[in-house]
Amino acid sequence: MTRKPSPSDATRVVASRDNVYAAWDDFVFDTSNGEAFQGLPVARSTDRGRTWSLTYADKIVSDPNSCSFTQYIGAQPLVDPANGTLYVASEKIVVDDPTCEGGSADFSEVIFKSTDGGKTFGPGVTISPVTSATPGGALDLGSGRLIRTIDFPVLALHNGKLWAAWNDGRSGRSHILLASSGNGGGTWSVAAVTSLRTWASTCSRPPCRRAEKEEPGE
Repeated sequence: MTRKPSPSDATRVVASRDNVYAAWDDFVFDTSNGEAFQGLPVARSTDRGRTWSLTYADKIVSDPNSCSFTQYIGAQPLVDPANGTLYVASEKIVVDDPTCEGGSADFSEVIFKSTDGGKTFGPGVTISPVTSATPGGALDLGSGRLIRTIDFPVLALHNGKLWAAWNDGRSGRSHILLASSGNGGGTWSVAAVTSLRTWASTCSRPPCRRAEKEEPGE
């Protein structure tokens, strides 16, 4: 049985749609009790930014006797204007090193979903594993000259689907991966991978042609 929407439903949807959201990565150490945690905080404002309230999409309590940690970084919120659903995507970094002997980092793009205006969030869903585009996450342009290559996700809604894109190096080069979800972020598939050759094919200017010739293996 389905319930006929009431005027209060429409008001609630519109209010949620028009909220203002901000998300970021967080490291907290409480000096009063020694508690430490990392997480993905999401702030919301229902009055056009005058006042704010805070919720954590995820919170991981740190073990002071372990070198393992989890970090969210590069978070981006997106609101579906049709129903007010809030999506927050972020890169997730996980290091499993409980005995402090040295552990490798695993990277992934994850997304959280809220259907009540950012008050609560469902469990995180992995969009895809991530391979850093460059060793150490930076381009080395010479002595003392580094440019960071980030893997942060961006979100968009188009043609009834949720889309995510990010910089990835799994092919051995830095490319843009594009993933799509047709069920509100529940499951994902990689829809396309850009390459220099496909980019150059859309550009007729000489710099594009030169770039294509420089990478014949693409």
